[in-house]
Amino acid sequence: MLLTARPDLLPIDLKRQGRAEVHIPLFYPTDDAELRTMLMVLAKKAGTELAEADLPAEVPHKGNLSGADIEGIVGRAYRSSLLAGSRTITRDALTAALAGFMPSTQTLEREAQELAAIIECTDVEFLPPAKRDKLDKLGGREKLQERLTAIKQILDGQ
Repeated sequence: MLLTARPDLLPIDLKRQGRAEVHIPLFYPTDDAELRTMLMVLAKKAGTELAEADLPAEVPHKGNLSGADIEGIVGRAYRSSLLAGSRTITRDALTAALAGFMPSTQTLEREAQELAAIIECTDVEFLPPAKRDKLDKLGGREKLQERLTAIKQILDGQ
């Protein structure tokens, strides 16, 4: 099994059928239910709890939070809760951590990673509907590859 945020940088021989046959892309979560589940799971990983009643109905920054971002938010909320005397994450601490978090502004780099993930995917079934639509809208893998190449040229010129 291989795991990378940049499949476009892996040597082609590692990506061919027979070596790493199934390429499953992972994207930032965009669904509120998925985000709430991740908050609860990452709270448990941090050694605490987060009550479902303390979760926001709609998570701010939807679509712009990586798993690491969510883990960082949970960590901040847990520290604030501990300082306030609670062994579990409080609604106020989580709300403040979410409100104070500033997502990454590396939009071209992130777009490049997402395009590479779509291009390298071995089964359209692995793509969420929004990514399938992007694939269709932009004209297929070849057009996505052209966009990825253009982004890399822009980033290399910086």
